[in-house]
Amino acid sequence: MDLKKNQSFPAIDIARFLFSVLIVAFHFPPFYGDGNLSRVADFVFLRYLERLAVPFFFICSGFFLYRGIEWTSMDDKKERTYIFRIIRLYLIWTIIYLPYSINTFQYDEAGTVHALIIFIRDFFLTGSCFHLWYMNALAFAVFLIMILRKQGFKPKSVLIISVLLFLTGLTAQSWFGLIRPLEEVAPAVWQGMKKIGNLIVTTRNGMFEGFFYTAAGMYIALRYSDRENSIPAIGFILSAGGLLAEILLLRKLGWSRATDIYLFQAPATVFFFLCLKNMSNLSGKNYRQLRKISGLLYYIHPLVGFLIEIGLEVVNPGFVLSRPLFFGLILVFSMLISACLLKLSESKRGAFLKKLYE
Repeated sequence: MDLKKNQSFPAIDIARFLFSVLIVAFHFPPFYGDGNLSRVADFVFLRYLERLAVPFFFICSGFFLYRGIEWTSMDDKKERTYIFRIIRLYLIWTIIYLPYSINTFQYDEAGTVHALIIFIRDFFLTGSCFHLWYMNALAFAVFLIMILRKQGFKPKSVLIISVLLFLTGLTAQSWFGLIRPLEEVAPAVWQGMKKIGNLIVTTRNGMFEGFFYTAAGMYIALRYSDRENSIPAIGFILSAGGLLAEILLLRKLGWSRATDIYLFQAPATVFFFLCLKNMSNLSGKNYRQLRKISGLLYYIHPLVGFLIEIGLEVVNPGFVLSRPLFFGLILVFSMLISACLLKLSESKRGAFLKKLYE
């Protein structure tokens, strides 16, 4: 397929919006109660399908960025501009969330100074706020790809390197059980790995997770052919089934230290993206607006939740909303605010608001 600059991908934009809603649900779980239906809904939507959300965003970023870049060119202006844009957005939203971050300092049992040190560490390594890690990771992932590209690495080589790092990151996450025996059989190696783990905090970052998915998006943009359209659909069905089996198996084995990264999560997300990429026949004008709302929804929803909690405490101290209602309020108000910000940003006086999402 000829990837023209003005080609639209409406299915991808719709998926991004739906995944943004799933992320809101993950951060503010709506499923309440001990009933079977609640447990099933929580697992299906928040422990299974939501696992594809952030990887999907990384793939989208890599794909749309590298559609417009000549791989063999030494010109890195587009990549540098993109990185600086992400960093600018990261700084803006870090400042916006600063009151929230400072408020959490009071819960650090080691004191305010320790909390400040942790915040500074997290700012560079894991994100200044719990959802902003994605921006930090994306900027780093694009930086890695840019450096390797300028060093003469081919797209396939970059992808292979990212796969190896991704598999390494798995062992500190869902497949932690693979390396756990090292504590007994090779204690020196274990202590060394533990020190590295304490230094980097988590493998849910730009090097081990973001790099692979962004590189996958890059590779799709540069090398993927649409001629065999049945392969992505079959691949998605098989890998989605594999992901389900993997999650259930690792739960039974008790191997997982964290559940941000799974093995079958990778092919499932990639094949899902390819399925949606092939659906590019519709006009994308309205969907591009949906893309912007998706971004704002992602950025703003924790702030909305924070403000609702404060408002409830002021109006009725001690009152606690039910989980479904709390989620519903956050989602509705986040979407309304996002739509309003988007509308205002299109006017001359409100043009500065574009800095929140562009």
